[in-house]
Amino acid sequence: MKHYPRTTIVFIFMVIAVITLMKTGNAYNNMLSLHYNSPAKEWVQALPIGNGHLGGMIFGGIDDEDIQINVKSLWSGGPQESDRPDAWKSLPQIEGLIEQGKYNQADSLAQQTMTCVGGGSWSGASATKPYGCYQTLGDIRLSFPASSDSYDYERFLDLSTAIAGVHYRIGDASYSREAFCSYPDHVLVYHLACNLSRHISLTVRMNRPEAYATRTSGNDTLIMSGHLDNGQGGEGMGYEARLLVKSHGGKVIASDQSIQVSNANSVTLILAANTDYQPNPPTFKGFPYLSVTKKQIDKAAQKTYSQLKKNHLKDYQSLFSRVSLNLGKTDAIYQSTDKRIRDFANSDDPALIALYFQFGRYLLISSSRPGDLPANLQGVWANQIQTPWNGDYHTDINIQMNYWESETTNLSECSMPLFELLRMLVKPGQHTAWDYFHCKGWTLNTITNPWGYTSPGESIGWGLFPMGGPWVCREIWEHYAFNGDKKFLLRYYPILKGSARFCLDYLVKDPVTGKLISGPGISPENAFSYDHGKTASLSMGASVNQEITWDIFTHFLKAAKALNDMSGFVHKIAMARKTLLIPRIGPDGRLMEWIHDFGETDIHHRHLSHLYAVYPSDEFTPELTPKLCQAAKKSLIVRGDGGTGWSMAWKISLWARFHNGDHAYRMVRNLVSESTLPDMFDTCPPFQIDGNFGGAAGIAEMLLQSQNGVIDLLPALPKAWSSGEFSGLRARGGAIVSVAWNHGIIIQATIKATLSGSKIILPPPGQSLSSIKCGGRNVVWKKTDDSQIKFRADRGKTYLLKFRPEI
Repeated sequence: MKHYPRTTIVFIFMVIAVITLMKTGNAYNNMLSLHYNSPAKEWVQALPIGNGHLGGMIFGGIDDEDIQINVKSLWSGGPQESDRPDAWKSLPQIEGLIEQGKYNQADSLAQQTMTCVGGGSWSGASATKPYGCYQTLGDIRLSFPASSDSYDYERFLDLSTAIAGVHYRIGDASYSREAFCSYPDHVLVYHLACNLSRHISLTVRMNRPEAYATRTSGNDTLIMSGHLDNGQGGEGMGYEARLLVKSHGGKVIASDQSIQVSNANSVTLILAANTDYQPNPPTFKGFPYLSVTKKQIDKAAQKTYSQLKKNHLKDYQSLFSRVSLNLGKTDAIYQSTDKRIRDFANSDDPALIALYFQFGRYLLISSSRPGDLPANLQGVWANQIQTPWNGDYHTDINIQMNYWESETTNLSECSMPLFELLRMLVKPGQHTAWDYFHCKGWTLNTITNPWGYTSPGESIGWGLFPMGGPWVCREIWEHYAFNGDKKFLLRYYPILKGSARFCLDYLVKDPVTGKLISGPGISPENAFSYDHGKTASLSMGASVNQEITWDIFTHFLKAAKALNDMSGFVHKIAMARKTLLIPRIGPDGRLMEWIHDFGETDIHHRHLSHLYAVYPSDEFTPELTPKLCQAAKKSLIVRGDGGTGWSMAWKISLWARFHNGDHAYRMVRNLVSESTLPDMFDTCPPFQIDGNFGGAAGIAEMLLQSQNGVIDLLPALPKAWSSGEFSGLRARGGAIVSVAWNHGIIIQATIKATLSGSKIILPPPGQSLSSIKCGGRNVVWKKTDDSQIKFRADRGKTYLLKFRPEI
């Protein structure tokens, strides 16, 4: 065996290291990238891009590339009359049956009289029915000449730039592709380049599974258009997609339904797409989609790829770069993302958790921007005609969870589509409130869509949940609590007030306690057992309904005070809140889900509705209501650590509110290892995006809380995150918070009040709290003990700042 000098061996290893670094390059050393070693073989391996209006899934194929595309408003179905005008007349009989303990009979009567007219959601499969379904726009298909073996393949999604791409080599040619959706330019962009000239040739097509026609316009544009089924035997929503093919060098030839590019230096594809939908009842039509789509393409065509990319980066990074999170890293970062997910159950990969958190923020920016519909059950990404559960908006947890992260992770603007959807739903919701419950105000039940559907669903077991409206309305107050924008509050105050009005009228006096209870209603999607094995869904005073009522009343009263509303109605709400029945603790020490100690049909049920008061609400806290909080904790323990993706995400925040960081961390691990697809989408199953959003919100909740006038630093820090740092998270009162810690001890924290301009910087350990540096003349702080100070975060309100020096 030949022996080499030590210096030679060192040199060889250095060369190998440099070559490895060059090959793994951009993504492998980027803590904010998803990266893969092969093209996607199925949709849940493709990588998402979006701008809130358009969405794309990038497969990264070498010989054949598929870019599956979406436009947010592309829905089949249409407006319909689905309320039963006289449904309310059965309420006295239903309530009487419930009072007599005849729950089965109450369910049966309600099924006949309190469901929707027609088939409702058709069990989540209404692509050809009036309710409709969110659908794929189709696919952009790229075919390349047959090639020899490729090598150095890498597929990536860079969260810091919102650019997905592919790198690979064939012989001496190095190919690269980049794709992004631009919010400022309203287009999807896909750019192909090569280091060698005249090396790019491809054929471009665009289609969808049904209801389309594709044609060319000139030599460089494909146009796909059509109308969807309105579910009532007529022509539904109209749409158009225009795809511009810009070639630098080479030759471009158009046929009837495709465009062929030969021997180009680079090629840029630009897609614009719109529908005739506009959120104005009763027709929901009228948007000039044809002229707008052409205008968007024409304007984008005048810009170079570099200009389009620059505009995109400036816009996107102004949102994404507000927050950073570092929980440490291991050698796992050098593995592909799909392998890291597969290995996570048996490995230590804190950087994957930080990546998951930032991926949740990325998805919200990409699927919910002002001027469009809110993120649906799949955000903006769907590849089917019949999307699971119609890809609609569920209001018994799902759409709310979509926006739990928006305020805490500093993406307030992304909530605006949700508020505008609520504005559109008020008028039909007024009819539903009156027709079914004989209540003033407005509400909606478990499901809704862009067509203004507010009726109950087709089954009372899951579909009769009129507290869906009040639950979504809590996001109005949350937005104000974090931002202090009185113009915003004034604009949406009528919606909040109308929801409080409904809840007030929905209350009746409990004949046993004399307290006010809501009903009849359900605990979402759950059922109880009684009388030796009988099961039912409807009851009076279900805990979640009481808790949501308390919440909407509390937020309305705070809003009224902020806006100086001293009307008699405000007094009525205040008096009613004092008389509400508070959920009870059962004989086994658990928080009761229903007003009576019913049996449970599924002790591990995915919904945790009766724990609403712990999170997302703050009615129950360890400090203010310790007995109720302890009972809620026992309920959560019995529910277990499994469930759907969104259920495990909810449990992260619940355990964080209990200040149990290690258990919250266990739920993070379960969510990532048990409910995460190769492209990091959450699976319910199937894919549902709420788990991604809820997971990101839960991680933020472990690091920072700010309910009940307290800014709590690292309230649920697990031992596994002994050192780390974050910056840019938001607290109620307008504070932006950054914290660094080492071995479980805070070494520095900065709290900046965006409303007053004040700032506090906590010193390293060993220095007195009296040495806290205060910038801004409006700062007011006061030492209370070794782990608390008072801090004026907004105009006139003092927040108590807490931090736990050790975990």
